[in-house]
Amino acid sequence: MKSRYSKVPMKSLTEQIRGVTYKESDLSVALDSDHKPVLRANNIVDGKIEFDDLVFVSNKNIKGNQLVREGDIIIAASSGSKNIVGKAAQFLRDYEVSFGAFCKIIRPNSGVNHKYLGYYFQSSYYRYIISNLSNGANINNIRNEHINNLRVPLPPLQTQKEIVEVLDKAQELIDLRKKQIELLDNLIQSVFYDMFGDPVTNPMGWEVKRIGDLSELVTGNTPSRKIDEYYGDYIDWIKSGNINTSDVYITSAKERLSKSGADVGRVVDEKTILMTCIAGSLDCIGNVAITDKRVAFNQQINAIIPLNSDVYFMYVLMLVSKKYIQKASTNSMKGMLSKGKLSELTFIVPNKDLQDVFGEIFFKYYKQKQLMQQSLTEMENNFNSLMQRAFKGELFLDEEVS
Repeated sequence: MKSRYSKVPMKSLTEQIRGVTYKESDLSVALDSDHKPVLRANNIVDGKIEFDDLVFVSNKNIKGNQLVREGDIIIAASSGSKNIVGKAAQFLRDYEVSFGAFCKIIRPNSGVNHKYLGYYFQSSYYRYIISNLSNGANINNIRNEHINNLRVPLPPLQTQKEIVEVLDKAQELIDLRKKQIELLDNLIQSVFYDMFGDPVTNPMGWEVKRIGDLSELVTGNTPSRKIDEYYGDYIDWIKSGNINTSDVYITSAKERLSKSGADVGRVVDEKTILMTCIAGSLDCIGNVAITDKRVAFNQQINAIIPLNSDVYFMYVLMLVSKKYIQKASTNSMKGMLSKGKLSELTFIVPNKDLQDVFGEIFFKYYKQKQLMQQSLTEMENNFNSLMQRAFKGELFLDEEVS
Protein backbone atom coordinates (compact mmCIF):
# COMPACT_ATOMS: atom_id res chain seq x y z
CA MET A 1 0.00 0.00 0.00
CA LYS A 2 1.42 3.36 -0.99
CA SER A 3 1.80 6.02 1.72
CA ARG A 4 -0.70 8.83 1.52
CA TYR A 5 1.52 11.17 3.50
CA SER A 6 4.80 12.81 2.53
CA LYS A 7 7.89 11.86 4.52
CA VAL A 8 9.53 14.74 6.35
CA PRO A 9 13.18 14.75 7.52
CA MET A 10 13.53 14.55 11.29
CA LYS A 11 15.75 17.63 11.18
CA SER A 12 12.73 19.81 10.40
CA LEU A 13 10.73 18.40 13.34
CA THR A 14 13.21 18.25 16.21
CA GLU A 15 16.19 19.67 18.04
CA GLN A 16 18.97 17.41 19.33
CA ILE A 17 20.65 18.05 22.68
CA ARG A 18 23.64 16.16 24.06
CA GLY A 19 23.76 15.12 27.70
CA VAL A 20 25.65 16.32 30.76
CA THR A 21 29.32 15.53 31.36
CA TYR A 22 30.49 15.18 34.93
CA LYS A 23 33.30 13.88 37.12
CA GLU A 24 33.16 11.78 40.25
CA SER A 25 33.64 14.94 42.33
CA ASP A 26 30.44 16.41 40.80
CA LEU A 27 28.25 13.64 42.25
CA SER A 28 26.20 13.45 45.41
CA VAL A 29 24.97 10.26 47.06
CA ALA A 30 21.47 11.76 47.40
CA LEU A 31 19.25 14.42 45.91
CA ASP A 32 19.67 17.89 47.45
CA SER A 33 19.24 21.53 46.43
CA ASP A 34 22.71 21.62 44.81
CA HIS A 35 22.27 18.48 42.69
CA LYS A 36 19.77 17.15 40.17
CA PRO A 37 19.01 13.56 39.15
CA VAL A 38 20.52 12.44 35.85
CA LEU A 39 19.15 9.68 33.61
CA ARG A 40 21.48 7.23 31.85
CA ALA A 41 21.02 4.46 29.29
CA ASN A 42 20.22 1.94 32.04
CA ASN A 43 17.12 4.00 32.88
CA ILE A 44 15.66 3.27 29.41
CA VAL A 45 13.88 -0.07 29.79
CA ASP A 46 11.45 -1.56 27.25
CA GLY A 47 10.53 1.80 25.78
CA LYS A 48 9.90 3.43 29.17
CA ILE A 49 11.93 5.44 31.66
CA GLU A 50 12.63 3.85 35.02
CA PHE A 51 13.77 6.07 37.88
CA ASP A 52 15.87 3.50 39.71
CA ASP A 53 19.66 3.78 39.99
CA LEU A 54 19.88 7.52 39.30
CA VAL A 55 23.01 9.59 39.81
CA PHE A 56 22.85 13.10 41.28
CA VAL A 57 25.01 15.70 39.50
CA SER A 58 25.96 19.20 40.60
CA ASN A 59 23.70 21.94 39.22
CA LYS A 60 26.74 23.78 37.85
CA ASN A 61 27.25 21.03 35.26
CA ILE A 62 23.71 21.25 33.89
CA LYS A 63 22.65 23.83 31.32
CA GLY A 64 19.05 24.99 31.07
CA ASN A 65 18.33 23.12 27.85
CA GLN A 66 19.69 19.91 29.41
CA LEU A 67 16.69 19.68 31.75
CA VAL A 68 14.32 17.13 30.27
CA ARG A 69 10.93 18.48 29.22
CA GLU A 70 7.66 16.61 28.94
CA GLY A 71 7.50 15.11 25.44
CA ASP A 72 11.30 14.88 25.01
CA ILE A 73 12.62 11.57 23.69
CA ILE A 74 15.76 10.28 25.41
CA ILE A 75 18.03 8.04 23.34
CA ALA A 76 21.05 5.92 24.28
CA ALA A 77 23.46 7.51 21.82
CA SER A 78 26.76 5.83 22.76
CA SER A 79 27.54 2.42 24.20
CA GLY A 80 29.96 -0.46 23.96
CA SER A 81 26.95 -2.64 23.10
CA LYS A 82 25.10 -2.31 19.80
CA ASN A 83 22.00 -3.71 21.48
CA ILE A 84 21.86 -0.60 23.67
CA VAL A 85 22.66 2.04 21.05
CA GLY A 86 19.46 3.62 19.79
CA LYS A 87 17.07 2.43 22.50
CA ALA A 88 14.67 5.22 23.32
CA ALA A 89 11.84 6.32 25.59
CA GLN A 90 9.62 9.38 25.80
CA PHE A 91 9.57 11.50 28.94
CA LEU A 92 5.91 11.90 29.95
CA ARG A 93 6.00 13.39 33.43
CA ASP A 94 6.67 16.70 35.17
CA TYR A 95 9.92 16.02 37.00
CA GLU A 96 13.13 18.06 37.11
CA VAL A 97 15.77 15.72 35.76
CA SER A 98 18.70 15.85 33.32
CA PHE A 99 20.52 13.16 31.30
CA GLY A 100 24.06 11.91 30.88
CA ALA A 101 26.63 12.43 28.13
CA PHE A 102 26.11 8.98 26.57
CA CYS A 103 22.50 9.92 25.87
CA LYS A 104 20.85 12.60 23.80
CA ILE A 105 17.47 14.26 23.78
CA ILE A 106 15.29 14.54 20.70
CA ARG A 107 13.08 17.57 21.39
CA PRO A 108 10.00 17.79 19.10
CA ASN A 109 8.89 21.18 17.84
CA SER A 110 5.34 22.47 17.37
CA GLY A 111 5.07 20.99 13.88
CA VAL A 112 4.52 17.46 15.14
CA ASN A 113 2.47 15.74 17.83
CA HIS A 114 5.00 14.87 20.51
CA LYS A 115 3.51 11.46 21.32
CA TYR A 116 3.26 10.60 17.61
CA LEU A 117 7.01 11.16 17.37
CA GLY A 118 7.55 9.24 20.62
CA TYR A 119 5.85 6.22 19.11
CA TYR A 120 8.01 6.54 16.00
CA PHE A 121 11.09 5.91 18.17
CA GLN A 122 9.46 2.69 19.46
CA SER A 123 8.62 1.37 16.00
CA SER A 124 10.33 -1.56 14.29
CA TYR A 125 10.80 0.83 11.36
CA TYR A 126 13.10 3.04 13.47
CA ARG A 127 14.90 0.06 15.03
CA TYR A 128 15.50 -1.43 11.56
CA ILE A 129 17.17 1.78 10.36
CA ILE A 130 19.35 2.12 13.47
CA SER A 131 20.29 -1.56 13.32
CA ASN A 132 21.37 -1.19 9.68
CA LEU A 133 23.46 1.85 10.57
CA SER A 134 25.21 -0.08 13.34
CA ASN A 135 25.81 -3.16 11.20
CA GLY A 136 26.86 -1.30 8.10
CA ALA A 137 29.15 1.33 9.58
CA ASN A 138 30.24 -0.60 12.65
CA ILE A 139 29.16 2.34 14.81
CA ASN A 140 28.61 2.34 18.54
CA ASN A 141 27.22 5.85 18.68
CA ILE A 142 24.46 7.78 16.96
CA ARG A 143 25.57 11.03 15.37
CA ASN A 144 23.28 14.00 14.78
CA GLU A 145 23.08 13.29 11.07
CA HIS A 146 21.82 9.76 11.71
CA ILE A 147 18.77 11.24 13.43
CA ASN A 148 18.44 14.26 11.16
CA ASN A 149 18.28 12.07 8.05
CA LEU A 150 15.43 9.90 9.35
CA ARG A 151 12.26 10.53 7.35
CA VAL A 152 8.90 10.37 9.10
CA PRO A 153 5.49 10.06 7.39
CA LEU A 154 3.72 13.23 8.51
CA PRO A 155 -0.07 13.31 8.31
CA PRO A 156 -1.98 16.42 9.47
CA LEU A 157 -1.82 17.13 13.22
CA GLN A 158 -5.42 15.95 13.73
CA THR A 159 -4.61 12.61 12.08
CA GLN A 160 -1.44 12.32 14.18
CA LYS A 161 -3.61 12.83 17.27
CA GLU A 162 -6.02 10.10 16.14
CA ILE A 163 -3.14 7.68 15.47
CA VAL A 164 -1.77 8.39 18.95
CA GLU A 165 -5.20 7.62 20.45
CA VAL A 166 -5.28 4.25 18.68
CA LEU A 167 -1.73 3.39 19.80
CA ASP A 168 -2.38 4.63 23.36
CA LYS A 169 -5.38 2.32 23.65
CA ALA A 170 -3.37 -0.65 22.37
CA GLN A 171 -0.55 0.19 24.82
CA GLU A 172 -3.02 0.47 27.71
CA LEU A 173 -4.27 -3.06 26.99
CA ILE A 174 -0.69 -4.37 26.92
CA ASP A 175 0.13 -2.65 30.23
CA LEU A 176 -3.04 -4.05 31.80
CA ARG A 177 -2.20 -7.60 30.68
CA LYS A 178 1.35 -7.25 32.06
CA LYS A 179 -0.09 -6.07 35.37
CA GLN A 180 -2.42 -9.08 35.46
CA ILE A 181 0.53 -11.42 34.89
CA GLU A 182 2.47 -9.66 37.65
CA LEU A 183 -0.49 -10.04 40.02
CA LEU A 184 -0.71 -13.74 39.13
CA ASP A 185 2.99 -14.16 39.95
CA ASN A 186 2.45 -12.38 43.27
CA LEU A 187 -0.55 -14.62 43.98
CA ILE A 188 1.39 -17.89 43.64
CA GLN A 189 4.08 -16.54 45.97
CA SER A 190 1.37 -15.51 48.45
CA VAL A 191 -0.01 -19.06 48.32
CA PHE A 192 3.50 -20.34 49.07
CA TYR A 193 3.84 -18.05 52.10
CA ASP A 194 0.37 -19.03 53.35
CA MET A 195 1.20 -22.73 53.15
CA PHE A 196 4.83 -22.71 54.30
CA GLY A 197 5.61 -19.31 55.85
CA ASP A 198 8.78 -17.33 55.19
CA PRO A 199 11.39 -19.97 54.28
CA VAL A 200 14.23 -17.85 55.67
CA THR A 201 12.80 -17.16 59.14
CA ASN A 202 10.83 -20.45 59.19
CA PRO A 203 8.00 -19.37 61.56
CA MET A 204 6.23 -22.73 61.09
CA GLY A 205 9.22 -24.67 62.39
CA TRP A 206 9.74 -26.96 59.41
CA GLU A 207 12.72 -29.31 59.33
CA VAL A 208 15.73 -27.66 57.67
CA LYS A 209 18.32 -29.39 55.47
CA ARG A 210 21.28 -28.51 53.25
CA ILE A 211 20.34 -28.20 49.60
CA GLY A 212 23.23 -30.57 48.94
CA ASP A 213 21.24 -33.22 50.84
CA LEU A 214 17.93 -32.36 49.18
CA SER A 215 19.20 -32.52 45.62
CA GLU A 216 21.99 -33.52 43.30
CA LEU A 217 23.98 -30.43 42.27
CA VAL A 218 25.76 -30.31 38.90
CA THR A 219 27.92 -27.46 37.57
CA GLY A 220 27.82 -26.89 33.81
CA ASN A 221 30.78 -26.63 31.46
CA THR A 222 31.85 -25.45 28.01
CA PRO A 223 33.09 -28.11 25.58
CA SER A 224 36.35 -27.03 23.95
CA ARG A 225 35.85 -24.30 21.34
CA LYS A 226 38.89 -25.67 19.53
CA ILE A 227 36.93 -28.76 18.51
CA ASP A 228 34.32 -27.72 15.95
CA GLU A 229 32.67 -31.14 16.09
CA TYR A 230 31.41 -30.42 19.61
CA TYR A 231 28.93 -27.85 18.30
CA GLY A 232 25.95 -28.79 16.14
CA ASP A 233 22.20 -29.30 16.42
CA TYR A 234 21.81 -32.28 18.76
CA ILE A 235 20.93 -30.61 22.08
CA ASP A 236 20.26 -27.10 23.46
CA TRP A 237 23.26 -25.59 25.25
CA ILE A 238 21.75 -23.33 27.91
CA LYS A 239 23.38 -20.11 29.09
CA SER A 240 22.34 -17.72 31.85
CA GLY A 241 20.39 -15.61 29.35
CA ASN A 242 17.98 -18.54 28.97
CA ILE A 243 17.33 -18.38 32.73
CA ASN A 244 17.36 -14.66 33.48
CA THR A 245 13.78 -14.12 32.33
CA SER A 246 10.32 -14.08 33.88
CA ASP A 247 9.53 -17.47 32.33
CA VAL A 248 9.04 -20.50 34.56
CA TYR A 249 10.84 -22.67 32.02
CA ILE A 250 14.15 -22.10 30.23
CA THR A 251 13.96 -20.37 26.87
CA SER A 252 15.30 -22.02 23.69
CA ALA A 253 19.06 -21.83 23.26
CA LYS A 254 20.62 -20.01 20.32
CA GLU A 255 23.60 -22.37 20.39
CA ARG A 256 23.47 -26.17 20.42
CA LEU A 257 25.91 -29.00 20.94
CA SER A 258 26.48 -32.04 18.77
CA LYS A 259 26.17 -35.59 20.09
CA SER A 260 29.92 -35.69 20.79
CA GLY A 261 29.67 -32.24 22.45
CA ALA A 262 26.91 -33.52 24.72
CA ASP A 263 29.09 -36.50 25.64
CA VAL A 264 31.76 -34.16 27.10
CA GLY A 265 29.26 -31.55 28.33
CA ARG A 266 27.02 -31.53 31.38
CA VAL A 267 23.52 -32.73 30.59
CA VAL A 268 20.34 -32.90 32.71
CA ASP A 269 16.82 -34.15 32.06
CA GLU A 270 13.52 -32.27 32.18
CA LYS A 271 12.14 -31.04 35.52
CA THR A 272 15.58 -29.91 36.67
CA ILE A 273 16.05 -26.44 38.18
CA LEU A 274 18.86 -24.41 36.61
CA MET A 275 20.30 -21.52 38.65
CA THR A 276 22.56 -18.65 37.53
CA CYS A 277 25.58 -18.76 39.84
CA ILE A 278 28.10 -16.61 37.93
CA ALA A 279 27.05 -13.25 36.52
CA GLY A 280 28.27 -9.74 35.78
CA SER A 281 25.59 -8.43 38.14
CA LEU A 282 24.66 -9.64 41.62
CA ASP A 283 20.99 -9.15 40.65
CA CYS A 284 21.22 -12.17 38.32
CA ILE A 285 22.69 -14.51 40.94
CA GLY A 286 20.01 -16.95 42.08
CA ASN A 287 17.79 -16.60 39.01
CA VAL A 288 16.12 -19.93 38.28
CA ALA A 289 14.16 -21.73 35.59
CA ILE A 290 12.93 -25.29 35.08
CA THR A 291 14.02 -27.48 32.17
CA ASP A 292 11.24 -28.78 29.92
CA LYS A 293 13.54 -31.16 28.02
CA ARG A 294 16.99 -32.70 28.18
CA VAL A 295 19.62 -29.93 27.88
CA ALA A 296 23.31 -29.15 28.29
CA PHE A 297 24.41 -26.00 30.15
CA ASN A 298 27.49 -23.86 30.71
CA GLN A 299 29.67 -23.22 33.75
CA GLN A 300 27.79 -20.12 34.88
CA ILE A 301 24.92 -22.40 35.89
CA ASN A 302 24.36 -24.98 38.59
CA ALA A 303 21.67 -27.61 38.12
CA ILE A 304 19.49 -28.57 41.09
CA ILE A 305 18.01 -32.06 40.63
CA PRO A 306 15.45 -32.68 43.42
CA LEU A 307 15.84 -36.06 45.13
CA ASN A 308 12.53 -36.31 46.99
CA SER A 309 10.97 -32.87 46.67
CA ASP A 310 8.31 -31.49 44.34
CA VAL A 311 10.10 -29.56 41.59
CA TYR A 312 7.52 -26.75 41.56
CA PHE A 313 7.78 -26.36 45.33
CA MET A 314 11.58 -26.17 45.08
CA TYR A 315 11.39 -23.72 42.16
CA VAL A 316 9.25 -21.24 44.13
CA LEU A 317 11.35 -21.89 47.26
CA MET A 318 14.40 -20.71 45.28
CA LEU A 319 12.47 -17.70 43.92
CA VAL A 320 11.39 -16.41 47.33
CA SER A 321 14.82 -17.17 48.84
CA LYS A 322 16.78 -15.24 46.21
CA LYS A 323 18.15 -12.56 48.59
CA TYR A 324 19.23 -15.28 51.02
CA ILE A 325 21.00 -17.11 48.17
CA GLN A 326 22.73 -13.93 47.00
CA LYS A 327 24.24 -13.35 50.44
CA ALA A 328 26.41 -16.42 49.84
CA SER A 329 27.79 -14.90 46.63
CA THR A 330 31.18 -13.19 46.48
CA ASN A 331 30.95 -9.40 46.88
CA SER A 332 32.60 -8.40 43.65
CA MET A 333 31.63 -6.72 40.39
CA LYS A 334 31.10 -10.21 39.01
CA GLY A 335 28.94 -12.14 41.46
CA MET A 336 29.76 -15.81 41.94
CA LEU A 337 28.13 -18.58 43.96
CA SER A 338 30.24 -21.74 43.93
CA LYS A 339 28.71 -25.20 43.96
CA GLY A 340 30.32 -25.73 47.38
CA LYS A 341 28.70 -22.63 48.91
CA LEU A 342 25.37 -23.42 47.29
CA SER A 343 25.40 -26.97 48.66
CA GLU A 344 25.80 -25.67 52.23
CA LEU A 345 22.74 -23.38 52.11
CA THR A 346 19.87 -24.69 54.22
CA PHE A 347 16.18 -24.69 53.26
CA ILE A 348 12.89 -25.76 54.81
CA VAL A 349 11.59 -29.27 54.12
CA PRO A 350 7.78 -29.44 54.55
CA ASN A 351 6.19 -32.88 54.26
CA LYS A 352 5.99 -34.26 50.73
CA ASP A 353 2.18 -34.43 50.62
CA LEU A 354 1.93 -30.69 51.25
CA GLN A 355 4.60 -30.00 48.64
CA ASP A 356 2.60 -32.04 46.13
CA VAL A 357 -0.57 -30.05 46.90
CA PHE A 358 1.35 -26.85 46.22
CA GLY A 359 2.74 -28.38 43.01
CA GLU A 360 -0.81 -29.00 41.76
CA ILE A 361 -1.82 -25.40 42.57
CA PHE A 362 1.34 -24.14 40.86
CA PHE A 363 0.65 -26.11 37.68
CA LYS A 364 -2.85 -24.57 37.41
CA TYR A 365 -1.28 -21.13 37.93
CA TYR A 366 1.29 -21.84 35.23
CA LYS A 367 -1.36 -22.89 32.68
CA GLN A 368 -3.27 -19.66 33.39
CA LYS A 369 -0.07 -17.66 33.02
CA GLN A 370 0.61 -19.36 29.69
CA LEU A 371 -2.79 -18.21 28.38
CA MET A 372 -2.11 -14.67 29.56
CA GLN A 373 1.35 -14.70 27.98
CA GLN A 374 -0.10 -15.87 24.67
CA SER A 375 -2.68 -13.10 24.85
CA LEU A 376 0.09 -10.58 25.64
CA THR A 377 2.12 -11.75 22.65
CA GLU A 378 -0.89 -11.28 20.37
CA MET A 379 -1.48 -7.80 21.77
CA GLU A 380 2.18 -6.85 21.28
CA ASN A 381 2.18 -8.21 17.73
CA ASN A 382 -0.96 -6.21 16.95
CA PHE A 383 0.58 -3.09 18.51
CA ASN A 384 3.79 -3.49 16.50
CA SER A 385 1.77 -4.02 13.33
CA LEU A 386 -0.19 -0.82 13.98
CA MET A 387 3.03 1.13 14.54
CA GLN A 388 4.65 -0.32 11.44
CA ARG A 389 1.66 0.68 9.33
CA ALA A 390 1.52 4.12 10.94
CA PHE A 391 5.15 4.93 10.18
CA LYS A 392 5.02 3.55 6.68
CA GLY A 393 2.12 5.95 6.16
CA GLU A 394 -0.32 3.05 5.70
CA LEU A 395 -2.57 3.54 8.74
CA PHE A 396 -5.42 5.50 7.13
CA LEU A 397 -7.89 5.91 9.92
CA ASP A 398 -10.79 7.06 7.73
CA GLU A 399 -10.46 3.85 5.69
CA GLU A 400 -10.14 1.74 8.84
CA VAL A 401 -13.44 3.08 10.14
CA SER A 402 -15.26 2.63 6.83
